[in-house]
This record gives sequence, structure tokens and C-alpha cells, in this order.
Amino acid sequence: MLFKQVPAMAVLTAVSISSLGYLLGGWAWFLVAIVSMLCVVPFVKEPLELAATSWISLVWLMAFVLTEDRRLFFPFTIQFAVQALGFWTRRSKLSGILAAFGVVALFTAIRLAQSATMIVLLVELLVAGIAIWVAREYYCRRGKLFFAASIGSLLAFAGLVF
Repeated sequence: MLFKQVPAMAVLTAVSISSLGYLLGGWAWFLVAIVSMLCVVPFVKEPLELAATSWISLVWLMAFVLTEDRRLFFPFTIQFAVQALGFWTRRSKLSGILAAFGVVALFTAIRLAQSATMIVLLVELLVAGIAIWVAREYYCRRGKLFFAASIGSLLAFAGLVF
């Protein structure tokens, strides 16, 4: 029932970005993108908002293609976590937090499958929590999902650098 009201452009955006994730990044990038986006598609009223926010993920994907730095998978994922938080928060604040947590849980499962060490995972989870919290605060005060997702993913990137 929920998907009957979904704009076709939102579904096209989800499939397009996920496909690019697979072609340019691999299965992990695809999995995060498709699961994250299909989970928010039922809440999309304005497809351009989903497309605009999702463009941030393409920036990280292109940066990965240019640099071959696999760590860029982290800010790519955090963008989707903040995006999920934003769309699900429209239903309830708790739903938004749980949606972001779900994306981070998927990321953690993928990182475990990639044999990430526990110390690396702990640092990533700490940085993810801070980035999502800051982005959530911005979104709740300003209501600008694009900027919240940008802030969250930039903080995730900064966490990689330091």
C-alpha cells in the first residue's frame, strides 16, 4: 500500500544511484545505497529532495573512483544514514533515530564481512554517532536535509583524516 503513492522519480533515483554504486564501488556500496534508499522512498513527497540529498553520495563515489581510497565508503554511508534519519523523522523522531541506526548497523555488518578490526570498527562507530548527532541537531533546528546530510558526511570524512 505504501509504495502506491511513491513518485516514480524517487524509485528511479534510488535504482540509478544504487546501480552506480555497484558499477563504480562494488557490492558494499550498492547494498548500502539500495537498502537505505528503498527504506526512505515511501516517505518521499518531493522527489527532488531525495535526488538532491542523494547527489552527496555521488560526490563520495566519484572521489573514491578518482582516489581509490576505500575509506570513502564511510562518509558515503553516513550521508545515507542522515538521509534516512531525515525522511523517517517526519514520521517520528524515534523512527528517524532507528532508521539512521539501521544504516549504521548495515555498514557495521559489511565492515565485519570485510574483516575490519575491532578498533577500526569502534572508531567508525564513534565518529558515526557524532556525525549523525550533529547532523540531526542541524536538521531538527533548520529543517534542511541536504545540508544536514552534507554536514554528517563531511564530519565522517574528517573523522577518517584525524
